[in-house]
Amino acid sequence: MAVLGDAADARGFALAGATTIRCRTREDVVRALAAMDPRTSLVVCSRTVAAMAPAEIEAFGRESGRPLVTVLPDTGAAA
Repeated sequence: MAVLGDAADARGFALAGATTIRCRTREDVVRALAAMDPRTSLVVCSRTVAAMAPAEIEAFGRESGRPLVTVLPDTGAAA
């Protein structure tokens, strides 16, 4: 599993032992997707990251042989 998240999400998932990639810009997201380890079976994106590059994330998830991609739901909690 790989997690594409902002600073807070990446930190939290890293503490849980997940491979995390901190994304600050759309370009960070695009680079992370392009460099995804082929052994990855699941990519989890925070809402913040998904909003940075929605078309690229959707296209990545539709490509044959790519891992399952999911976007974390909005919890409604104030950040």
